[in-house]
Amino acid sequence: MTSEQKIKLLATVGLPIICLVFYITASFHFNYTPDDTYIYLQFARNFVNGYGMSFNAGEPTYGFTSPLWLMVISLGGKMGIDYFIAAKVLDVFLATISLVVFFMLAFEMIRDVITALLATTVFSFNAWFIRWAGTGMETSLAVLLVLLTFWYCIRNEYVLATVFATLLTLVRPESFILIGLIVLDLFINSHNKRRAVKMGIVLLVLYIIFLLPWHIYAYATFGRVFPNTAMAKAGLNFDLSDILYTIADAGGTIALTDGIAAVILLLFGLRFFLKKRNDLKSEEEEAERFFVFRNVFISAAWIAGIILFYSLTGVNVVSRYLLIIIPPMIIAAFLLMSRVLSQGVSQRIRLIVMVGFTLAFSAQNIVAYHSIVLPRAEAFERGIMEFCFIPMGKWLGANAPE
Repeated sequence: MTSEQKIKLLATVGLPIICLVFYITASFHFNYTPDDTYIYLQFARNFVNGYGMSFNAGEPTYGFTSPLWLMVISLGGKMGIDYFIAAKVLDVFLATISLVVFFMLAFEMIRDVITALLATTVFSFNAWFIRWAGTGMETSLAVLLVLLTFWYCIRNEYVLATVFATLLTLVRPESFILIGLIVLDLFINSHNKRRAVKMGIVLLVLYIIFLLPWHIYAYATFGRVFPNTAMAKAGLNFDLSDILYTIADAGGTIALTDGIAAVILLLFGLRFFLKKRNDLKSEEEEAERFFVFRNVFISAAWIAGIILFYSLTGVNVVSRYLLIIIPPMIIAAFLLMSRVLSQGVSQRIRLIVMVGFTLAFSAQNIVAYHSIVLPRAEAFERGIMEFCFIPMGKWLGANAPE
C-alpha cells in the first residue's frame, strides 16, 4: 500500500470515527431544548395548519430569526413528522454533515489530509458546537451554510458561493457581510481586475435578486423586512465603552473554547507574513505565500466583520452567534501552523507538534463542555423547563379559550 493510499484510508476511516464521537457527545444533552426552539415550533405549526407565519394563529408577525429554518421545520410537519422530533433530529444531522464539509474545506485550504483531519477533530470537540447541536435551533444549519459558502468561494465557484451566502442570510441576517467578502476575494484572486469588478457587480445583483422574493413577502405580510428578533437585539451604537464591552464579551466567549486557536492564528500569522518578500526563492514560494494569504485573509476578515457588526449594533453576544466564525478560525490556525512548521522542522516533528496542539485544543473544549456547558444545559432542563415553562404551557393549554 502506497503512502497516498494510506492517507486516503486514514480519511475514510478517521472521518466517520470523528462524526461518531461527536454524535455520542452531543447525545449527553439531547434533552436540552431552549425556549427559542418552541417559538419556531409554534410558528411552524400555525404555518402548516393554514394560519400563516404567526405565533398566535392568524396574527402574522416576524417573530423568528431564520425563515429558512422555519420552512425546514414546517416541511417536516407537513410530512407528518412531529415538529419537535423533526427540529431536534435534523439539527443533529446537519451538525454531522457540517463536520464532513468542514473536512472538505480544511483540505481545500490546507492541502494536507492529516492536517485537515486534525482540524476537523478539534472542531468536533468544540463545546459551543456540541452545545447547540440537537437543540432544534438554526445554529447547525448556519454553520453548514458558512462552510459551504467558504468552500465554493475558495474553489473560485463564486456563483454557487453567492447562492449559499443568500441562504445563510435567511438563517443569520448578519451574514450579509459574507457577500462583500466573496466579491473582495474575487477581486484579490483575479488577474483581470476590470473583469473582476464586472463579475462582482453581477454577484451582488444575483444576491439581491435571490433575497428579493422573501423580503417582498415579509414586507407585504409583516410590514417589515428585518425580523423583530433582530431589531429588538440590535441598533447602531457608537458608544466606545459599549463597543469595547461587546468585543471583550465576544473575545471571552471565543477564548473559552478557541483561545489556543486564536493565539496560534495571531502568532503564526505574524511569523509567516513578516517573512521578507526577497527571502522567497522561487515563483512557487511566491504562489504559496499568496495561497496562504488569500485563505487567511478571507477567514480573518469574516471573523473581524462579524465581531465589528455585533459591536456597532450593541448585540448581546451569545455563543451560538459566534459559531459562524469559529470554523474558519480553526482552519486558518491549522493552515498557518502547518506552513510555519514546515519551514524549519522535519515532517515527523511537525506532525508531533500538530498532534500535541490538537490534543490541547480538544482538552480545552472537553473541560469547557463538562464543567460549564453540560451542567448549565442540565440545570436549564431541570429548573426552567420542568418546573416553569412546561407547567405554564400545560395550564395555558387547559385554561386558554379556543
